[in-house]
Amino acid sequence: MGVIATIWLAATGRLTLYVHPRYTLLTVIMAVLTLLVLVGMAAVGVPSAADEDSDHDHVTRMSAFGRLLIWSNGAVLVCAALALLVIPPATLSSTARQNRELVTSGQALDSTKVAALVGADPATFSVTDWAALLSQGGPEAVLGKQVDLSGYVLDQDEEDVFFIARLAVSCCAVDAQPIGVPVYRPGWREEIEPGAWIKIEGAFVKNPSRDSQEGVAIGVGSLANIEEPDQPYVF
Repeated sequence: MGVIATIWLAATGRLTLYVHPRYTLLTVIMAVLTLLVLVGMAAVGVPSAADEDSDHDHVTRMSAFGRLLIWSNGAVLVCAALALLVIPPATLSSTARQNRELVTSGQALDSTKVAALVGADPATFSVTDWAALLSQGGPEAVLGKQVDLSGYVLDQDEEDVFFIARLAVSCCAVDAQPIGVPVYRPGWREEIEPGAWIKIEGAFVKNPSRDSQEGVAIGVGSLANIEEPDQPYVF
């Protein structure tokens, strides 16, 4: 069942909802090899004519059982594949996204990435880009810069500040961790819910919140709820 599911997800371009794109080819190769092994095992398990002549009654019973087992397993695999066509693969739940620790350092936010952002158009920056720039360059690197972002609302238990975030996948969805930047929005809990997907426009300002540890935050000019994108992760 898992083999059929893996091949189908790869064929429809949705395997990246589960694994990092760098592992897609390897995952597909392993799935195909596993499928070939299973088919080979099923073929070997069918008795030959010589075996039937040596012990007709015993082989007849075993042959019937073997065929029933193969056909039943095949039916399960087919049903599983059909189920995937009807039930699309799901991403991590809102609760799972909220319960993961925000990334504040590491490879995703290293100085190599920041160097590539110098002189680039901020309009093209992702949540990861802004988080890396803020982490490595400090508040001065982002103050006054215009922002146009989409992501989900990450609640960090602050009254006037939340984080707009995306889950970064380094290997597979199981190890995904949120990367985000702070947003200043007094009374935001009355307007949006934690975990909701939003699109915002604004600019980085000195954080006016006295209860927040964040030196800068995005001062929101506009905010709108959106649907979860087809690819919610960043890599």
